[in-house]
Amino acid sequence: MNETAQQYTERILSYVEGKQPLAVQAATAEKLERLIQGVPPSKLRERPAADKWSVSEIVAHLGDAEIVAGFRMRLILGAPGAPIAAYNQDSWVISGHYEKLDPRKSVEQFRVLREVNLALLESLTPEQWKHYGMHSERGQETIELMVRMASQHPQGHVPAGQALVYVFEVEKTDAVAFKIGAVTIRIGLDGQWVSANHGNTYFYFPVDPGDHNFCANWQSSHGRLSKLSSAVGLTAEEGQVYYFLTKVDERSHDNPAVWMEAVDPAEAKLLIASASLSNFHPKK
Repeated sequence: MNETAQQYTERILSYVEGKQPLAVQAATAEKLERLIQGVPPSKLRERPAADKWSVSEIVAHLGDAEIVAGFRMRLILGAPGAPIAAYNQDSWVISGHYEKLDPRKSVEQFRVLREVNLALLESLTPEQWKHYGMHSERGQETIELMVRMASQHPQGHVPAGQALVYVFEVEKTDAVAFKIGAVTIRIGLDGQWVSANHGNTYFYFPVDPGDHNFCANWQSSHGRLSKLSSAVGLTAEEGQVYYFLTKVDERSHDNPAVWMEAVDPAEAKLLIASASLSNFHPKK
């Protein structure tokens, strides 16, 4: 999908519409820590494909992006109207040897940098939020606009005239869990089953613009489990990408659960890098 700089900006801003950007940013580090918890470093360094970043590379990129954001904001605040240079994030992956970095240290670096930048933003006057720099590709960008854009990190290409939906599955288990193998969760759209996830997998599919209802159902031969389900609504807009996570909690023999919730693109990008693409189809 080829975009102009203006179209790119509008698409990024659409992801954070209706949310509080500073609250979104403050929660990101904890989400990153949760996503990589317990995962072996070797797994985090695996690329899902030759042209796709590993989880380790993604979190290293987020740390460097936070350095860039902090420098740009301070440059603008000290010299409003200053030029802002673009950078090639793919070349930084190579030159920065992201593949060799410890992903947990990268997350910690990101957390510290994000806290420092948030402290700066919380100290700004209303006038300072309107200060701007001149981006070499996107033109005039205020501090406010930069923060709103940095609150989301998009993923995916959208078919013309439609929206795109990603659905992920994550299982929570422990040593005494009611465990019968990887759980299959089938996903329905407006009363029709579209596909399913089996274990820690994901899939994606296009939807038409408009109001939709999604549901997630635990597909099982056990009657009690087959009744577990969750549902969410979505008002899809043309050209947008939406992400949903189904969580399966097997840690309680007496009360296993499944639920579905929307996730932000930053978390979704990590899920894509750490999960497998589902090739499973639900039973009718």
